[in-house]
Amino acid sequence: GTGLWPAATFQPRRWAVVIVPAKDEAEALPAALAALAAQTNLHGQPLTSADFEVLVLANNCHDGTAAVARAYARQHPGLALHVAELILPPAEAHVGRARRLLMDAACRRLQASHHPHAFIASTDADTCVAPTWLAAIRAEVQAGADAVGGRILTRAANPACPVRR
Repeated sequence: GTGLWPAATFQPRRWAVVIVPAKDEAEALPAALAALAAQTNLHGQPLTSADFEVLVLANNCHDGTAAVARAYARQHPGLALHVAELILPPAEAHVGRARRLLMDAACRRLQASHHPHAFIASTDADTCVAPTWLAAIRAEVQAGADAVGGRILTRAANPACPVRR
């Protein structure tokens, strides 16, 4: 799993890596990626690929999740979206293992960062984050937080997305 996303492709100005484990999420993933592509700062100004990148790990999928993610990346070149696909052994084919692989890769990538408060943010492929999700996490990290959590709203809060963080 160490070579899924070479650290050499990381841009040192970026202050966040968003990780997204995905297993058979071809239907939900576009909404999740759209929410990430729509991130803004706390004043409503759009974040760019210079600010953050997204790592999607499609593991043990049967529905074209990786192809959907790659198509989204081609259609939205402004989002720094990197997609890897792998088949984990049955005993490891769960979200915990996928998230660990993603965390390890994101950590290696952030080691190249020149930002003292760079961080990893984790979400799910069936989740739409709020527009200021990354900016709010960044503000907490800059204020000294070691970890930041959030609340999850049901689909009723945003019918276009299965789950909202």
